[in-house]
Order: sequence, then C-alpha cells, then structure tokens
Amino acid sequence: RGFTLIDGTGAAAVPNSAMIIDAGRIKWVGPVAKLKVPSGAEVVDLTGRYVMPGLIDIHGHVGITSGMTLDTKGYSRQTVEHDLKAYSQYGVTTLLSLGLDQGTTIFDIRTQQRASRPTYTRVYTAGLGFVYPGGVGGGITFPGIPTPFLSSVADVEPAVAEEARKHVDFIKFWTDANLGQAKPMPYDI
Repeated sequence: RGFTLIDGTGAAAVPNSAMIIDAGRIKWVGPVAKLKVPSGAEVVDLTGRYVMPGLIDIHGHVGITSGMTLDTKGYSRQTVEHDLKAYSQYGVTTLLSLGLDQGTTIFDIRTQQRASRPTYTRVYTAGLGFVYPGGVGGGITFPGIPTPFLSSVADVEPAVAEEARKHVDFIKFWTDANLGQAKPMPYDI
C-alpha cells in the first residue's frame, strides 16, 4: 500500500494506491482508504514508489555480455539467468531473445518457466537466427555464435525445420546490409 499506480491505460497516475495479491495474482486494486487487509496478510509499505504493468521487450539478447563487454564465449546458464534477473529488476516481465541463443540453455530455462511461475523475466526465443553470406548479423557480427548461413533459397526450408525441431517461438533472419557496407542478399526469398 501507499504507492502511486500507473495503470498503463494513459490515465493519470493515482497516488496512495493499494492492492491485494493472493498466490501471485492481483485480487484487488484501489485507494488505500478502501483497502480491507485480509486476516493474516503481510502488509508492505510502498510509500514513495510506483507500481505499473510489467514491460515487454520484443528484441533482446541474453548471456552474451559481461559488464559492458561482448563475450560470446561466456554464454552459459549462469550468464543467461543473470541477464534475465537484471531485466526483471528493471520491470521487464517478458523478453524475446532474438537469434543469438546457443545450445539448449535458453530452451531448458524456457521449459522450466513454462512448468511453473517464473522467478525472473519470462523468456521467448528465436534460437539461432539466420544470415546470408556477406550479410550482417549472427556469427558475422558476433564471432563465436554458430549462425546458420542461407546461401540459396533451397537452404531456407531445412534451416527453418531445424529451428522448429527445437520449438523456437520465432524465426529471425538478418537482412541488414549495414547501411550499404555489406553485400546485398544474393537471392530473393
């Protein structure tokens, strides 16, 4: 209780708000003056703080940085979980990790999250994204990432089938020519 509520509808922020949460679910929201604290409930004073809906990041990458340094060799469950916990501290409740997820780590975390309530940012993944030879993205931009290269239209279907076998949530294909510095795509998809 005591927080300022920003409800995400565009309405003005509402100071001195309260809410009741039961088993991780919001049961009631309103002014502190109308709060009826359930018997045995823990009361948390959030005076001076803000409560708002969780943020959704639809383009992120996890597990490939250490501090401010890009380090694809450090990709591990520990670095992915560290990043997801940092996202949650910033209010991001859901993240789409796009195209740089190596091995099974991200899929293992996602499976565990879907089996229960996540304790940090919920993740969706595109697995490994695709790039054309001479293009920008994936293992070209981030050395050490085993990016599938699509050299012809015939490469597309088996590459997508491989990612689908992993049960990716999305498919990513880099088509960035890096402001004209990279070679144009050698074929039309």
